[in-house]
Amino acid sequence: MIEPEKKQLLFVNMEYAQNEINEPINVDVLLQYFPTELFDKSNVTIMYRDFFKGQIVDIKKYDIVLISTKISSLSEMQALLNTCEGKLVIVGGILAICAGYELACLYPEVIFNTGEAESNIYDILGMAVVAQTIAQLKEMICRKKTPNVCFYYEPTGGIYRSKRTVCGLKDKCPPIHHKLNDVIKNDGLVRMETSRGCPWNKCSFCIMPWKFCGEKWRAFSNEKIEIEIKYLIDNGAREILFTDEDFVCNYEHVSSLCSIIKRCTESHKQAVSFGGSTSVLTLYKLGNSLDFCLQNMHDVGITHVFLGIESGSNSQLKRYNKGASVSMNEEIISKLQKYEMEIDVGFIMFDADTTIEELEDNLNFIEKTGLKDTVSRFAKKLRVTPHTAIYNDYISRDLITSDLDIDNLCYDYNFLDSNIELICLYVDALDAHILKESYYLQAIIRSTADKPIKETAHKRLLSLRECCYLFLRDCVNQYKKNKLLSKSDVQLIYNKYLYLGGINSDDY
Repeated sequence: MIEPEKKQLLFVNMEYAQNEINEPINVDVLLQYFPTELFDKSNVTIMYRDFFKGQIVDIKKYDIVLISTKISSLSEMQALLNTCEGKLVIVGGILAICAGYELACLYPEVIFNTGEAESNIYDILGMAVVAQTIAQLKEMICRKKTPNVCFYYEPTGGIYRSKRTVCGLKDKCPPIHHKLNDVIKNDGLVRMETSRGCPWNKCSFCIMPWKFCGEKWRAFSNEKIEIEIKYLIDNGAREILFTDEDFVCNYEHVSSLCSIIKRCTESHKQAVSFGGSTSVLTLYKLGNSLDFCLQNMHDVGITHVFLGIESGSNSQLKRYNKGASVSMNEEIISKLQKYEMEIDVGFIMFDADTTIEELEDNLNFIEKTGLKDTVSRFAKKLRVTPHTAIYNDYISRDLITSDLDIDNLCYDYNFLDSNIELICLYVDALDAHILKESYYLQAIIRSTADKPIKETAHKRLLSLRECCYLFLRDCVNQYKKNKLLSKSDVQLIYNKYLYLGGINSDDY
């Protein structure tokens, strides 16, 4: 029997966070699913969009190119595709998952992976080694009914889309973390998963139900989690971020996680801290167990929590289908503060239906709960993304004003209140001026840099966030005086906070 010729493969990772050194989890996970009889270290090259770059690659030597996308990576993907004519190209990541059909229409030669790549990458790469042409590979994929793919299929003259599905996690082994030493050496962010998906799947604006095919929360095995945490700590990690949509989920999971962390850290002299995302609804549903869980989390080093609050207005929370109320938000924030958790929150200040009254409610909520003294970014506009309930609602009301922006996975829309639209316009302008600096400061805060450096960055970022808060507060007060806002009114307030914040900018 003649063995298939090993082909050269290029894996281009475009996932990154602004100014942060992040572990490339997608690469670490997927390398384990490459057919080892066909691909080994000698014929796989990995390139990075972010920190790990500087490699000079001759694209001509590669037979297969894998691209993992992130929001705002379309131009880089396009530039790479321009050099890949005649090659087998497979594109995955968030752009392919959420806009696979649109991308397949634009790039007919490319195969798009529209789900969790672990579900199909082994089979696709195995077929890619055998296939002589792109057309042949597509034919083989169709014949085998490989899940989670989308591409232009010439025999039918249309877009082929296979069934989207998720994979089981219980039997998955830990990723290899092949860049861990580089990340730690450069004060980077060490990341890992304990689960995927959301236990609720109900927020009207959230794309996660689509990303995970409607499946709710799924956990990796405790064995996998423990092996991975121990490996990270033994190899120098001192701050670990759980990238889960909800790392708490329920009493059983968070209790097991705390026990695992305790076992993994107890033999180490240097403290290790952890953080991750959860929701008000998740914590609230813990009921009488909440205090015990939070104390347990605090004791084992879970020190920072990202909380998807979204609003301090009950009417907004209802539109977002959060399942939580303002009073629940206040209670959970108070509990987290009691146990000295560092809180970062997701907050949506503006949507098509936002009123001045809701805007004021949000500002009062931020003040009342002490969130004004955190580095959270509050003044955000709702991103209307495809495959969401709120997109369907806006379409039904004729509020959508653009085609899908594939690069940013969102649609433009009209506001019902012109005053809100004007304020949001200037908030966007203010945010644009501070975005680069705030990303830089946030990266320092989330890194393992020395404490004085982090404190200085924290202080400066707080001052920038305060400028946005005070700008909004002044706009509301100005409206309450006149019951109407003019562009000149808002311009004056805007200029005031550019000056007070020491923000370099041309006049808007």
